Amino acid sequence: MSRTDDRNEHGPTDHPVDGPTTEPQRSQSLSASAKSLWTKTGITWPVYKLMFKGALAPTIATALFQADSYSATFTTVGYLTGIMAILSIVIQPRAKFLQTMLVNVLFVCIAAAVVILAFYCCVQARLHSVEAVEPGNGGSDTSGTAAQGAQTAPYNSSASAVAGVWLMVLVYTWATVRAAKPQFMIPTIAASIITNVGLVYAPQFSTMTQAEAFMKKLMSAIFTGFEIGTGVSLFIFPAT
Repeated sequence: MSRTDDRNEHGPTDHPVDGPTTEPQRSQSLSASAKSLWTKTGITWPVYKLMFKGALAPTIATALFQADSYSATFTTVGYLTGIMAILSIVIQPRAKFLQTMLVNVLFVCIAAAVVILAFYCCVQARLHSVEAVEPGNGGSDTSGTAAQGAQTAPYNSSASAVAGVWLMVLVYTWATVRAAKPQFMIPTIAASIITNVGLVYAPQFSTMTQAEAFMKKLMSAIFTGFEIGTGVSLFIFPAT
């Protein structure tokens, strides 16, 4: 029997034939690859929600600057809204978040009161070293226009020295509290921020009216950040 007849007797041999990949097969392959890659990252749905929630508060605070009224209100201290939204730690459970927020507000208010006292000392140091100077909106020998056009005065060495002493003492105090009570780390960071920002401008205020107007603007920016963080924590994926 010939080899040809033998093939005819047993019939044709079945071999898979490679053909073009269809669109459903390609979609399934891409879906399987994406699922495999996502599994390797170890990011589960609860983790993803925490990541989204933590990033949402500072994103909102930054995006609000697209509104002219918002950017005109906070001007050079507007960046503090985003920082304070982060320091709110919105991913905490609601009870823990509210506890942290109350302590944050308490420390910020204490820091603001002490910084106002430092402003008063700087103003008095200026008045006792030179004659009263009419305030102006930036210009020569100043750091420019403060928040919301807050008026500033020319450089004064006595006021700068007093501000430097206050800054050193307060920063040391907040660092000591943070080292002694680690649970107050976030509140002391917020207090340190308002201390540093406030005392940078302190030597340039020649009247308490200027200083109080600046502090009011500073506190508005800080509490706006806290408000954004509170809204995100309580209403976006709330946890208990």
